[in-house]
Amino acid sequence: MIELFSGAGARVFGGARFTLINVLPAVLLAIVIAGAYRSNLYDAHRPVDLSAALPTGWLAVQLGFAGLLIGVIAQPFQVAVVRLLEGYGWDRWLPSLLSGMAIERQHRRRARAELLQQAVAVATPGASAAAAARNARAKVRQSRIVAAARARLIQYPTRDDRIMPTTLGNVLRAGEDSAGGRYGLMSMTVYPRMYPFLSDKLDKAISRQLDLIDATSALCLAFAAAALATLPVVVIRHDWWSLLPAGLAASSWLCYRSALNAAKDHGTLFATAFDLHRFDLIKNLHYPLPETVEQEWKFNRALSRFLQRGDPVFYPAHLADQLAASRDLDILREIRYLHSQNPDDRSGGTADQA
Repeated sequence: MIELFSGAGARVFGGARFTLINVLPAVLLAIVIAGAYRSNLYDAHRPVDLSAALPTGWLAVQLGFAGLLIGVIAQPFQVAVVRLLEGYGWDRWLPSLLSGMAIERQHRRRARAELLQQAVAVATPGASAAAAARNARAKVRQSRIVAAARARLIQYPTRDDRIMPTTLGNVLRAGEDSAGGRYGLMSMTVYPRMYPFLSDKLDKAISRQLDLIDATSALCLAFAAAALATLPVVVIRHDWWSLLPAGLAASSWLCYRSALNAAKDHGTLFATAFDLHRFDLIKNLHYPLPETVEQEWKFNRALSRFLQRGDPVFYPAHLADQLAASRDLDILREIRYLHSQNPDDRSGGTADQA
């Protein structure tokens, strides 16, 4: 019956993605809570009856409908779920002390990775074979430490004001910043304009990774909510079943780690999109392609400012950053458009004054 409701919802609200991301976590949470109640886990004076935990008959219909209903209600908030795990809004919903401690922890982890990356192995004095072996082992250990520190460091944004309270947020933000930032582009400003030119393979790969991040994030919160719902079992019962909340919490942690791995892969694919298709954006905006790295960097900065601000002419003189943006946008005023006679050819054509 649960499969019937989830299948119906999948056909109406977005296919397998709806079932995986919206219905499955809701059904999982409902089954855990209902199963714990029906199997007497909340009653210390009655034995646990696992045969009564599985929903049957009318209860299965109710759980299936509840899962579908929660999935439909939660669908518009899926982005909010991921952003919550990223750390957005923590300063509004949590005490400033807790959110500040979370951000400070991430700063410390990045600083520690920077120090380890600069580690230098010290050779042990002596010319004996044993000393040489110790030095060789020390160099191997040092290279492993440095490699791990570098891998940790690329998961953090380079700017202090871009640090997020959670590791997931930092991994996603670092991927966003570095993908277009290497070319002078503001990634999240430019990407919506570049998206129509992505190849089908790359588009599908990015979509799969985003779906995986959404699914694992939703399951992470579902397992965490189930752990909180079963927490009274620790006090009520003094047997092996009191470990159930810990098991659910461990499952939530595993889902979070899966979301982290998916976020790292998404960062690679996101960077690939800019590596391969950033010039497609320039050609379809009818700008000439830059001939040097320096020209590309200057033009991309000006283009990003233009797309972000929306006004290439007026900037108040008393704001320094906006004055800098105005100077960047002078580049766009001097560029001549390229309008090809062939709609399929964007490589050149008639030049008109911008």
